[in-house]
Amino acid sequence: MVVVVLAGKSPAVSTCLPRCDKDTTVQLVAFFSLTLFTITGFATSAERGHLPLRAWYPYDTSKSPTYELTFVHQVYALFVSAFLNVAKDTMVTTLIAQCHCQLKLIGLSLRTLGKDLEVDKSHLLSPKQGELIRSRLHKCAMQHQRALDVAQQLQLCFSEPTFAQFNVSRIIICVSAFQLVSEYGLFSHPRLTSTWATFNFSAVDLDVLWQDITYDAEEIFVDFSLDGRNDNLELKSTLGFMYGRCYTLSPKIISTEATKASGYSIKLQHSAADVATASGTSPPGYHVHLHYYREPFTEVYVYNGGQVDYIYVNIGDTMDVKLKVEQYVKISAEDDPCTYMDNYSANECTTQFVWDQSGNQAGCSGPWMNSSLPYCNTFRGMRELITSYLTFYIKPNCSVCPRFCRSYLYNSFVNDRQSFYAWDSAMRQWAVRTGDATLESQLYIYFNGMVVTVYEERYNYDWSLFLSDLGGSIGFLLGLSVISLLTICGNIWRNVIKPSIKPSIKNGIRNISNTTIMPKQTTKYEEFIKNCTEWNFKNKPYRPSNGLIM
Repeated sequence: MVVVVLAGKSPAVSTCLPRCDKDTTVQLVAFFSLTLFTITGFATSAERGHLPLRAWYPYDTSKSPTYELTFVHQVYALFVSAFLNVAKDTMVTTLIAQCHCQLKLIGLSLRTLGKDLEVDKSHLLSPKQGELIRSRLHKCAMQHQRALDVAQQLQLCFSEPTFAQFNVSRIIICVSAFQLVSEYGLFSHPRLTSTWATFNFSAVDLDVLWQDITYDAEEIFVDFSLDGRNDNLELKSTLGFMYGRCYTLSPKIISTEATKASGYSIKLQHSAADVATASGTSPPGYHVHLHYYREPFTEVYVYNGGQVDYIYVNIGDTMDVKLKVEQYVKISAEDDPCTYMDNYSANECTTQFVWDQSGNQAGCSGPWMNSSLPYCNTFRGMRELITSYLTFYIKPNCSVCPRFCRSYLYNSFVNDRQSFYAWDSAMRQWAVRTGDATLESQLYIYFNGMVVTVYEERYNYDWSLFLSDLGGSIGFLLGLSVISLLTICGNIWRNVIKPSIKPSIKNGIRNISNTTIMPKQTTKYEEFIKNCTEWNFKNKPYRPSNGLIM
């Protein structure tokens, strides 16, 4: 293999070489540091009385000092083999970096072919200068060809070994996963009781099992932040039986703005192996629950707990979610009580109730439960625990856990959703995701405003209803009052006034019957009588002797 190194007095050349040396040195130190950290952790993780590696020896390794000597020998062998592998791998990367440096120097030589030559006003080179430029260009072409030969030799020497090493690593990972499954004896979801029929309870710790079959935060989260800072969020994990390990992001600060930049930014990832082996009716993705911080997520169906909104994020989605906040203030009643107790959660109370009921019925508990009972160590006990838990977690029928009187509901509205596309800010257009980006999901959650809608129960009327009821009551009472007043007046007239008036009337009638009623004589009346008398006298009829009036 030919190695070409270009030398020069240019300042750019003097900075290019140290930079390449620095990059390779940093890579070498990083590889060795990670190897040292990994081997140290692996060596110290062995249980007391056990060796880091399972191996057969022609002597008893459980006795001292053979145990200590064998332990040191295994750790030393691990360090030597690991550092040898790192040295071989870094040698390949260093040679590739050297080839890269050669190409950069050739490019620098091409850019500075005539930098030291003086050109006249006509910007033309002299024959001597032209010959010099031609000679330098010929050297650059020859050096570039040698660099290409070096790159081809590197490819011929290390392509097949690198490919073989990659396949060996892949086989080791697959075999390790198969051994892990074979060791635990679990070939399906733990909720299927038949899965535990071949489980070795005496050899496998259930806490270790739940740690291995669930995902760590590093396997799920790429990045998360609130208001642009990662330390504004607190990450907590909870174990469940149906959903495995769930993570909750709780804010450490109070949001003062309702913008996308000041909201939550969460980037999630999947592995290609999980996508390839996915099963079920739903596509691979993440369950996202939005809830009040006093009511943490639980897989138990809590009917009287805090409100929880839910969205599902598929792989490759970029989703903008706006939140609308609603507050519910309830009045405690005998038939539907609530509480204002500090540090109380209806979700936690109901979940603990389900754990206690399931554990008491089975006589044992599981690693996802907070219980004083021991873990189930037989297939029969685990089967009874799973059966009772699956019954209680859907229908808890819990009457001892009132809900919180003041609860919040975060209503989510998907503002924008893009699948398998990402915004290219440089080109200012949507670009198709490729590579690992297709396995990532981006979620933006922010408030749509600083207004909170409050629904509150109160012991009072609506004013319009109150006034209408009051007017109707007053009118009804006034009607009763008038009727009662007329009735009272009638009774007074009939029983008091009328009896006192009747005797006086009778006495007056009696006096009138004993006397003569004389009309009142006036002047006109007297004149009328006088005129009548005179007229009668003047017109006195003739009376014959026989007495007939003629």
